Amino acid sequence: MISGIVVPAILIVLAIILLLMSAFIVEQQEIFIIERWGKFVRASRPGLRFRWPILDRIAGRLSLRVTPLIEPVTSISKDKTGVQVDLAIQYRLIDDAKDIYNAFYVLAERDKQLKQALYDAVRSVVPEHDFDDLFLKKDEVAQALSVRLGPKFKEYGFEIVDTNITGIDPTDPRVLEAMAKINIANRQAAIAQAEGEAKRIRMKMEGEGMGDQRLAILEKYKKEMPDANPLDIMVAVLMTQYFETMQRMAESGKLATVFLPGSPEGVVDLMGQIRGAIMSAEAGKA
Repeated sequence: MISGIVVPAILIVLAIILLLMSAFIVEQQEIFIIERWGKFVRASRPGLRFRWPILDRIAGRLSLRVTPLIEPVTSISKDKTGVQVDLAIQYRLIDDAKDIYNAFYVLAERDKQLKQALYDAVRSVVPEHDFDDLFLKKDEVAQALSVRLGPKFKEYGFEIVDTNITGIDPTDPRVLEAMAKINIANRQAAIAQAEGEAKRIRMKMEGEGMGDQRLAILEKYKKEMPDANPLDIMVAVLMTQYFETMQRMAESGKLATVFLPGSPEGVVDLMGQIRGAIMSAEAGKA
């Protein structure tokens, strides 16, 4: 009677033990590798899973999360300048049976082998560009690196999510100093050009303002003295301009222009010369 109860109880206990031994839980964004007698059987995905006790074992696990790979790589640019490229790559496992197999069984040292692929890509892409172009076309270089790395990562069961160049520096400090000097010279040239352009615009505006002022004076003379000789009006305007220039010269000691004498005799003589020049010009046109 007792033996009839003990045997089933033992079997039930053994069944419970085997069930507990066979059950396992795979967490979210993870994959468990299941082997039977040392041979790959399947990849178990998240959830409550079971395996044959004793026959099957959990050989390892892989993550489906995005993984960063940050590494500085030295190379030589097209113009023979030593350069260090700080590369930041984000990659992840491809959720496919073949790629999972490759990621787990092909790579012996994942980080080391992926970094080696990264070194090879940088040292094949960077020499295609001059040092200055690496700065100007940084996004294009990063894209070229991503294209170059893609097949190699796929061979190992991974895909590249993003590729960024976080820094580009010359390996020789003297190159950095020379670049700083060039930047300073370029900034100084740009400032000088801007100041020259501002001066040109200011002088143009002043000239246009003076021209408008002279036209206004001529119109005033014409309105108030309709019977006056146009030649006399022209001489009067030129003499007014002459005296204003003399005044500005007296107020500022920085002018280096040579002017005619300002005495009464000189002014009379100057008016005669202006009148004669205008008359000669009119005669030449006739």
